[in-house]
Amino acid sequence: MPRLFGAKLRYVRESSHLTQGQLAERLGILQSHISHLEAGRKNPLINFVLGVAHMFLITTDYLLYDSIAVEALNGNLQPAPLTPLIYPSLIGQKVRYLRTQRQLQQGELAEVLQLRTQAFISLLETGQKQPSTLLLIRMAEFFDVTTDYLLHDEIAVDVTP
Repeated sequence: MPRLFGAKLRYVRESSHLTQGQLAERLGILQSHISHLEAGRKNPLINFVLGVAHMFLITTDYLLYDSIAVEALNGNLQPAPLTPLIYPSLIGQKVRYLRTQRQLQQGELAEVLQLRTQAFISLLETGQKQPSTLLLIRMAEFFDVTTDYLLHDEIAVDVTP
């Protein structure tokens, strides 16, 4: 898990003048889950990271990369109006596109990403699996793209940042 995720979550929540309970209610989860994430006791799921980024109009890179300082955001954030969050459906296509651009086989990519078998890559590329946040970060770093590129369907598959 990114070491600074909890601190960044707390920072954006407090900058928006929200309590843990208010944030939890807006995201449809338990307050204790927010508490565990802020304390670093739980790893965030991709849909949670997307929900927070969507709500506060911030990048997933900010939330996930420890190389971006907690205070990198301008304080006094305002949560955006709640709109339905669409779970990323193109991540598998983007991984396949990036992999084929590098002329890698699924097994070779699995090895680079420290996965036991290529089966997960196959399932990911066909939309049957979603990566963990740690695997998402490893893929973004390996392919030299942003996590936002991988997660946001609004960014075309063949447009690499």
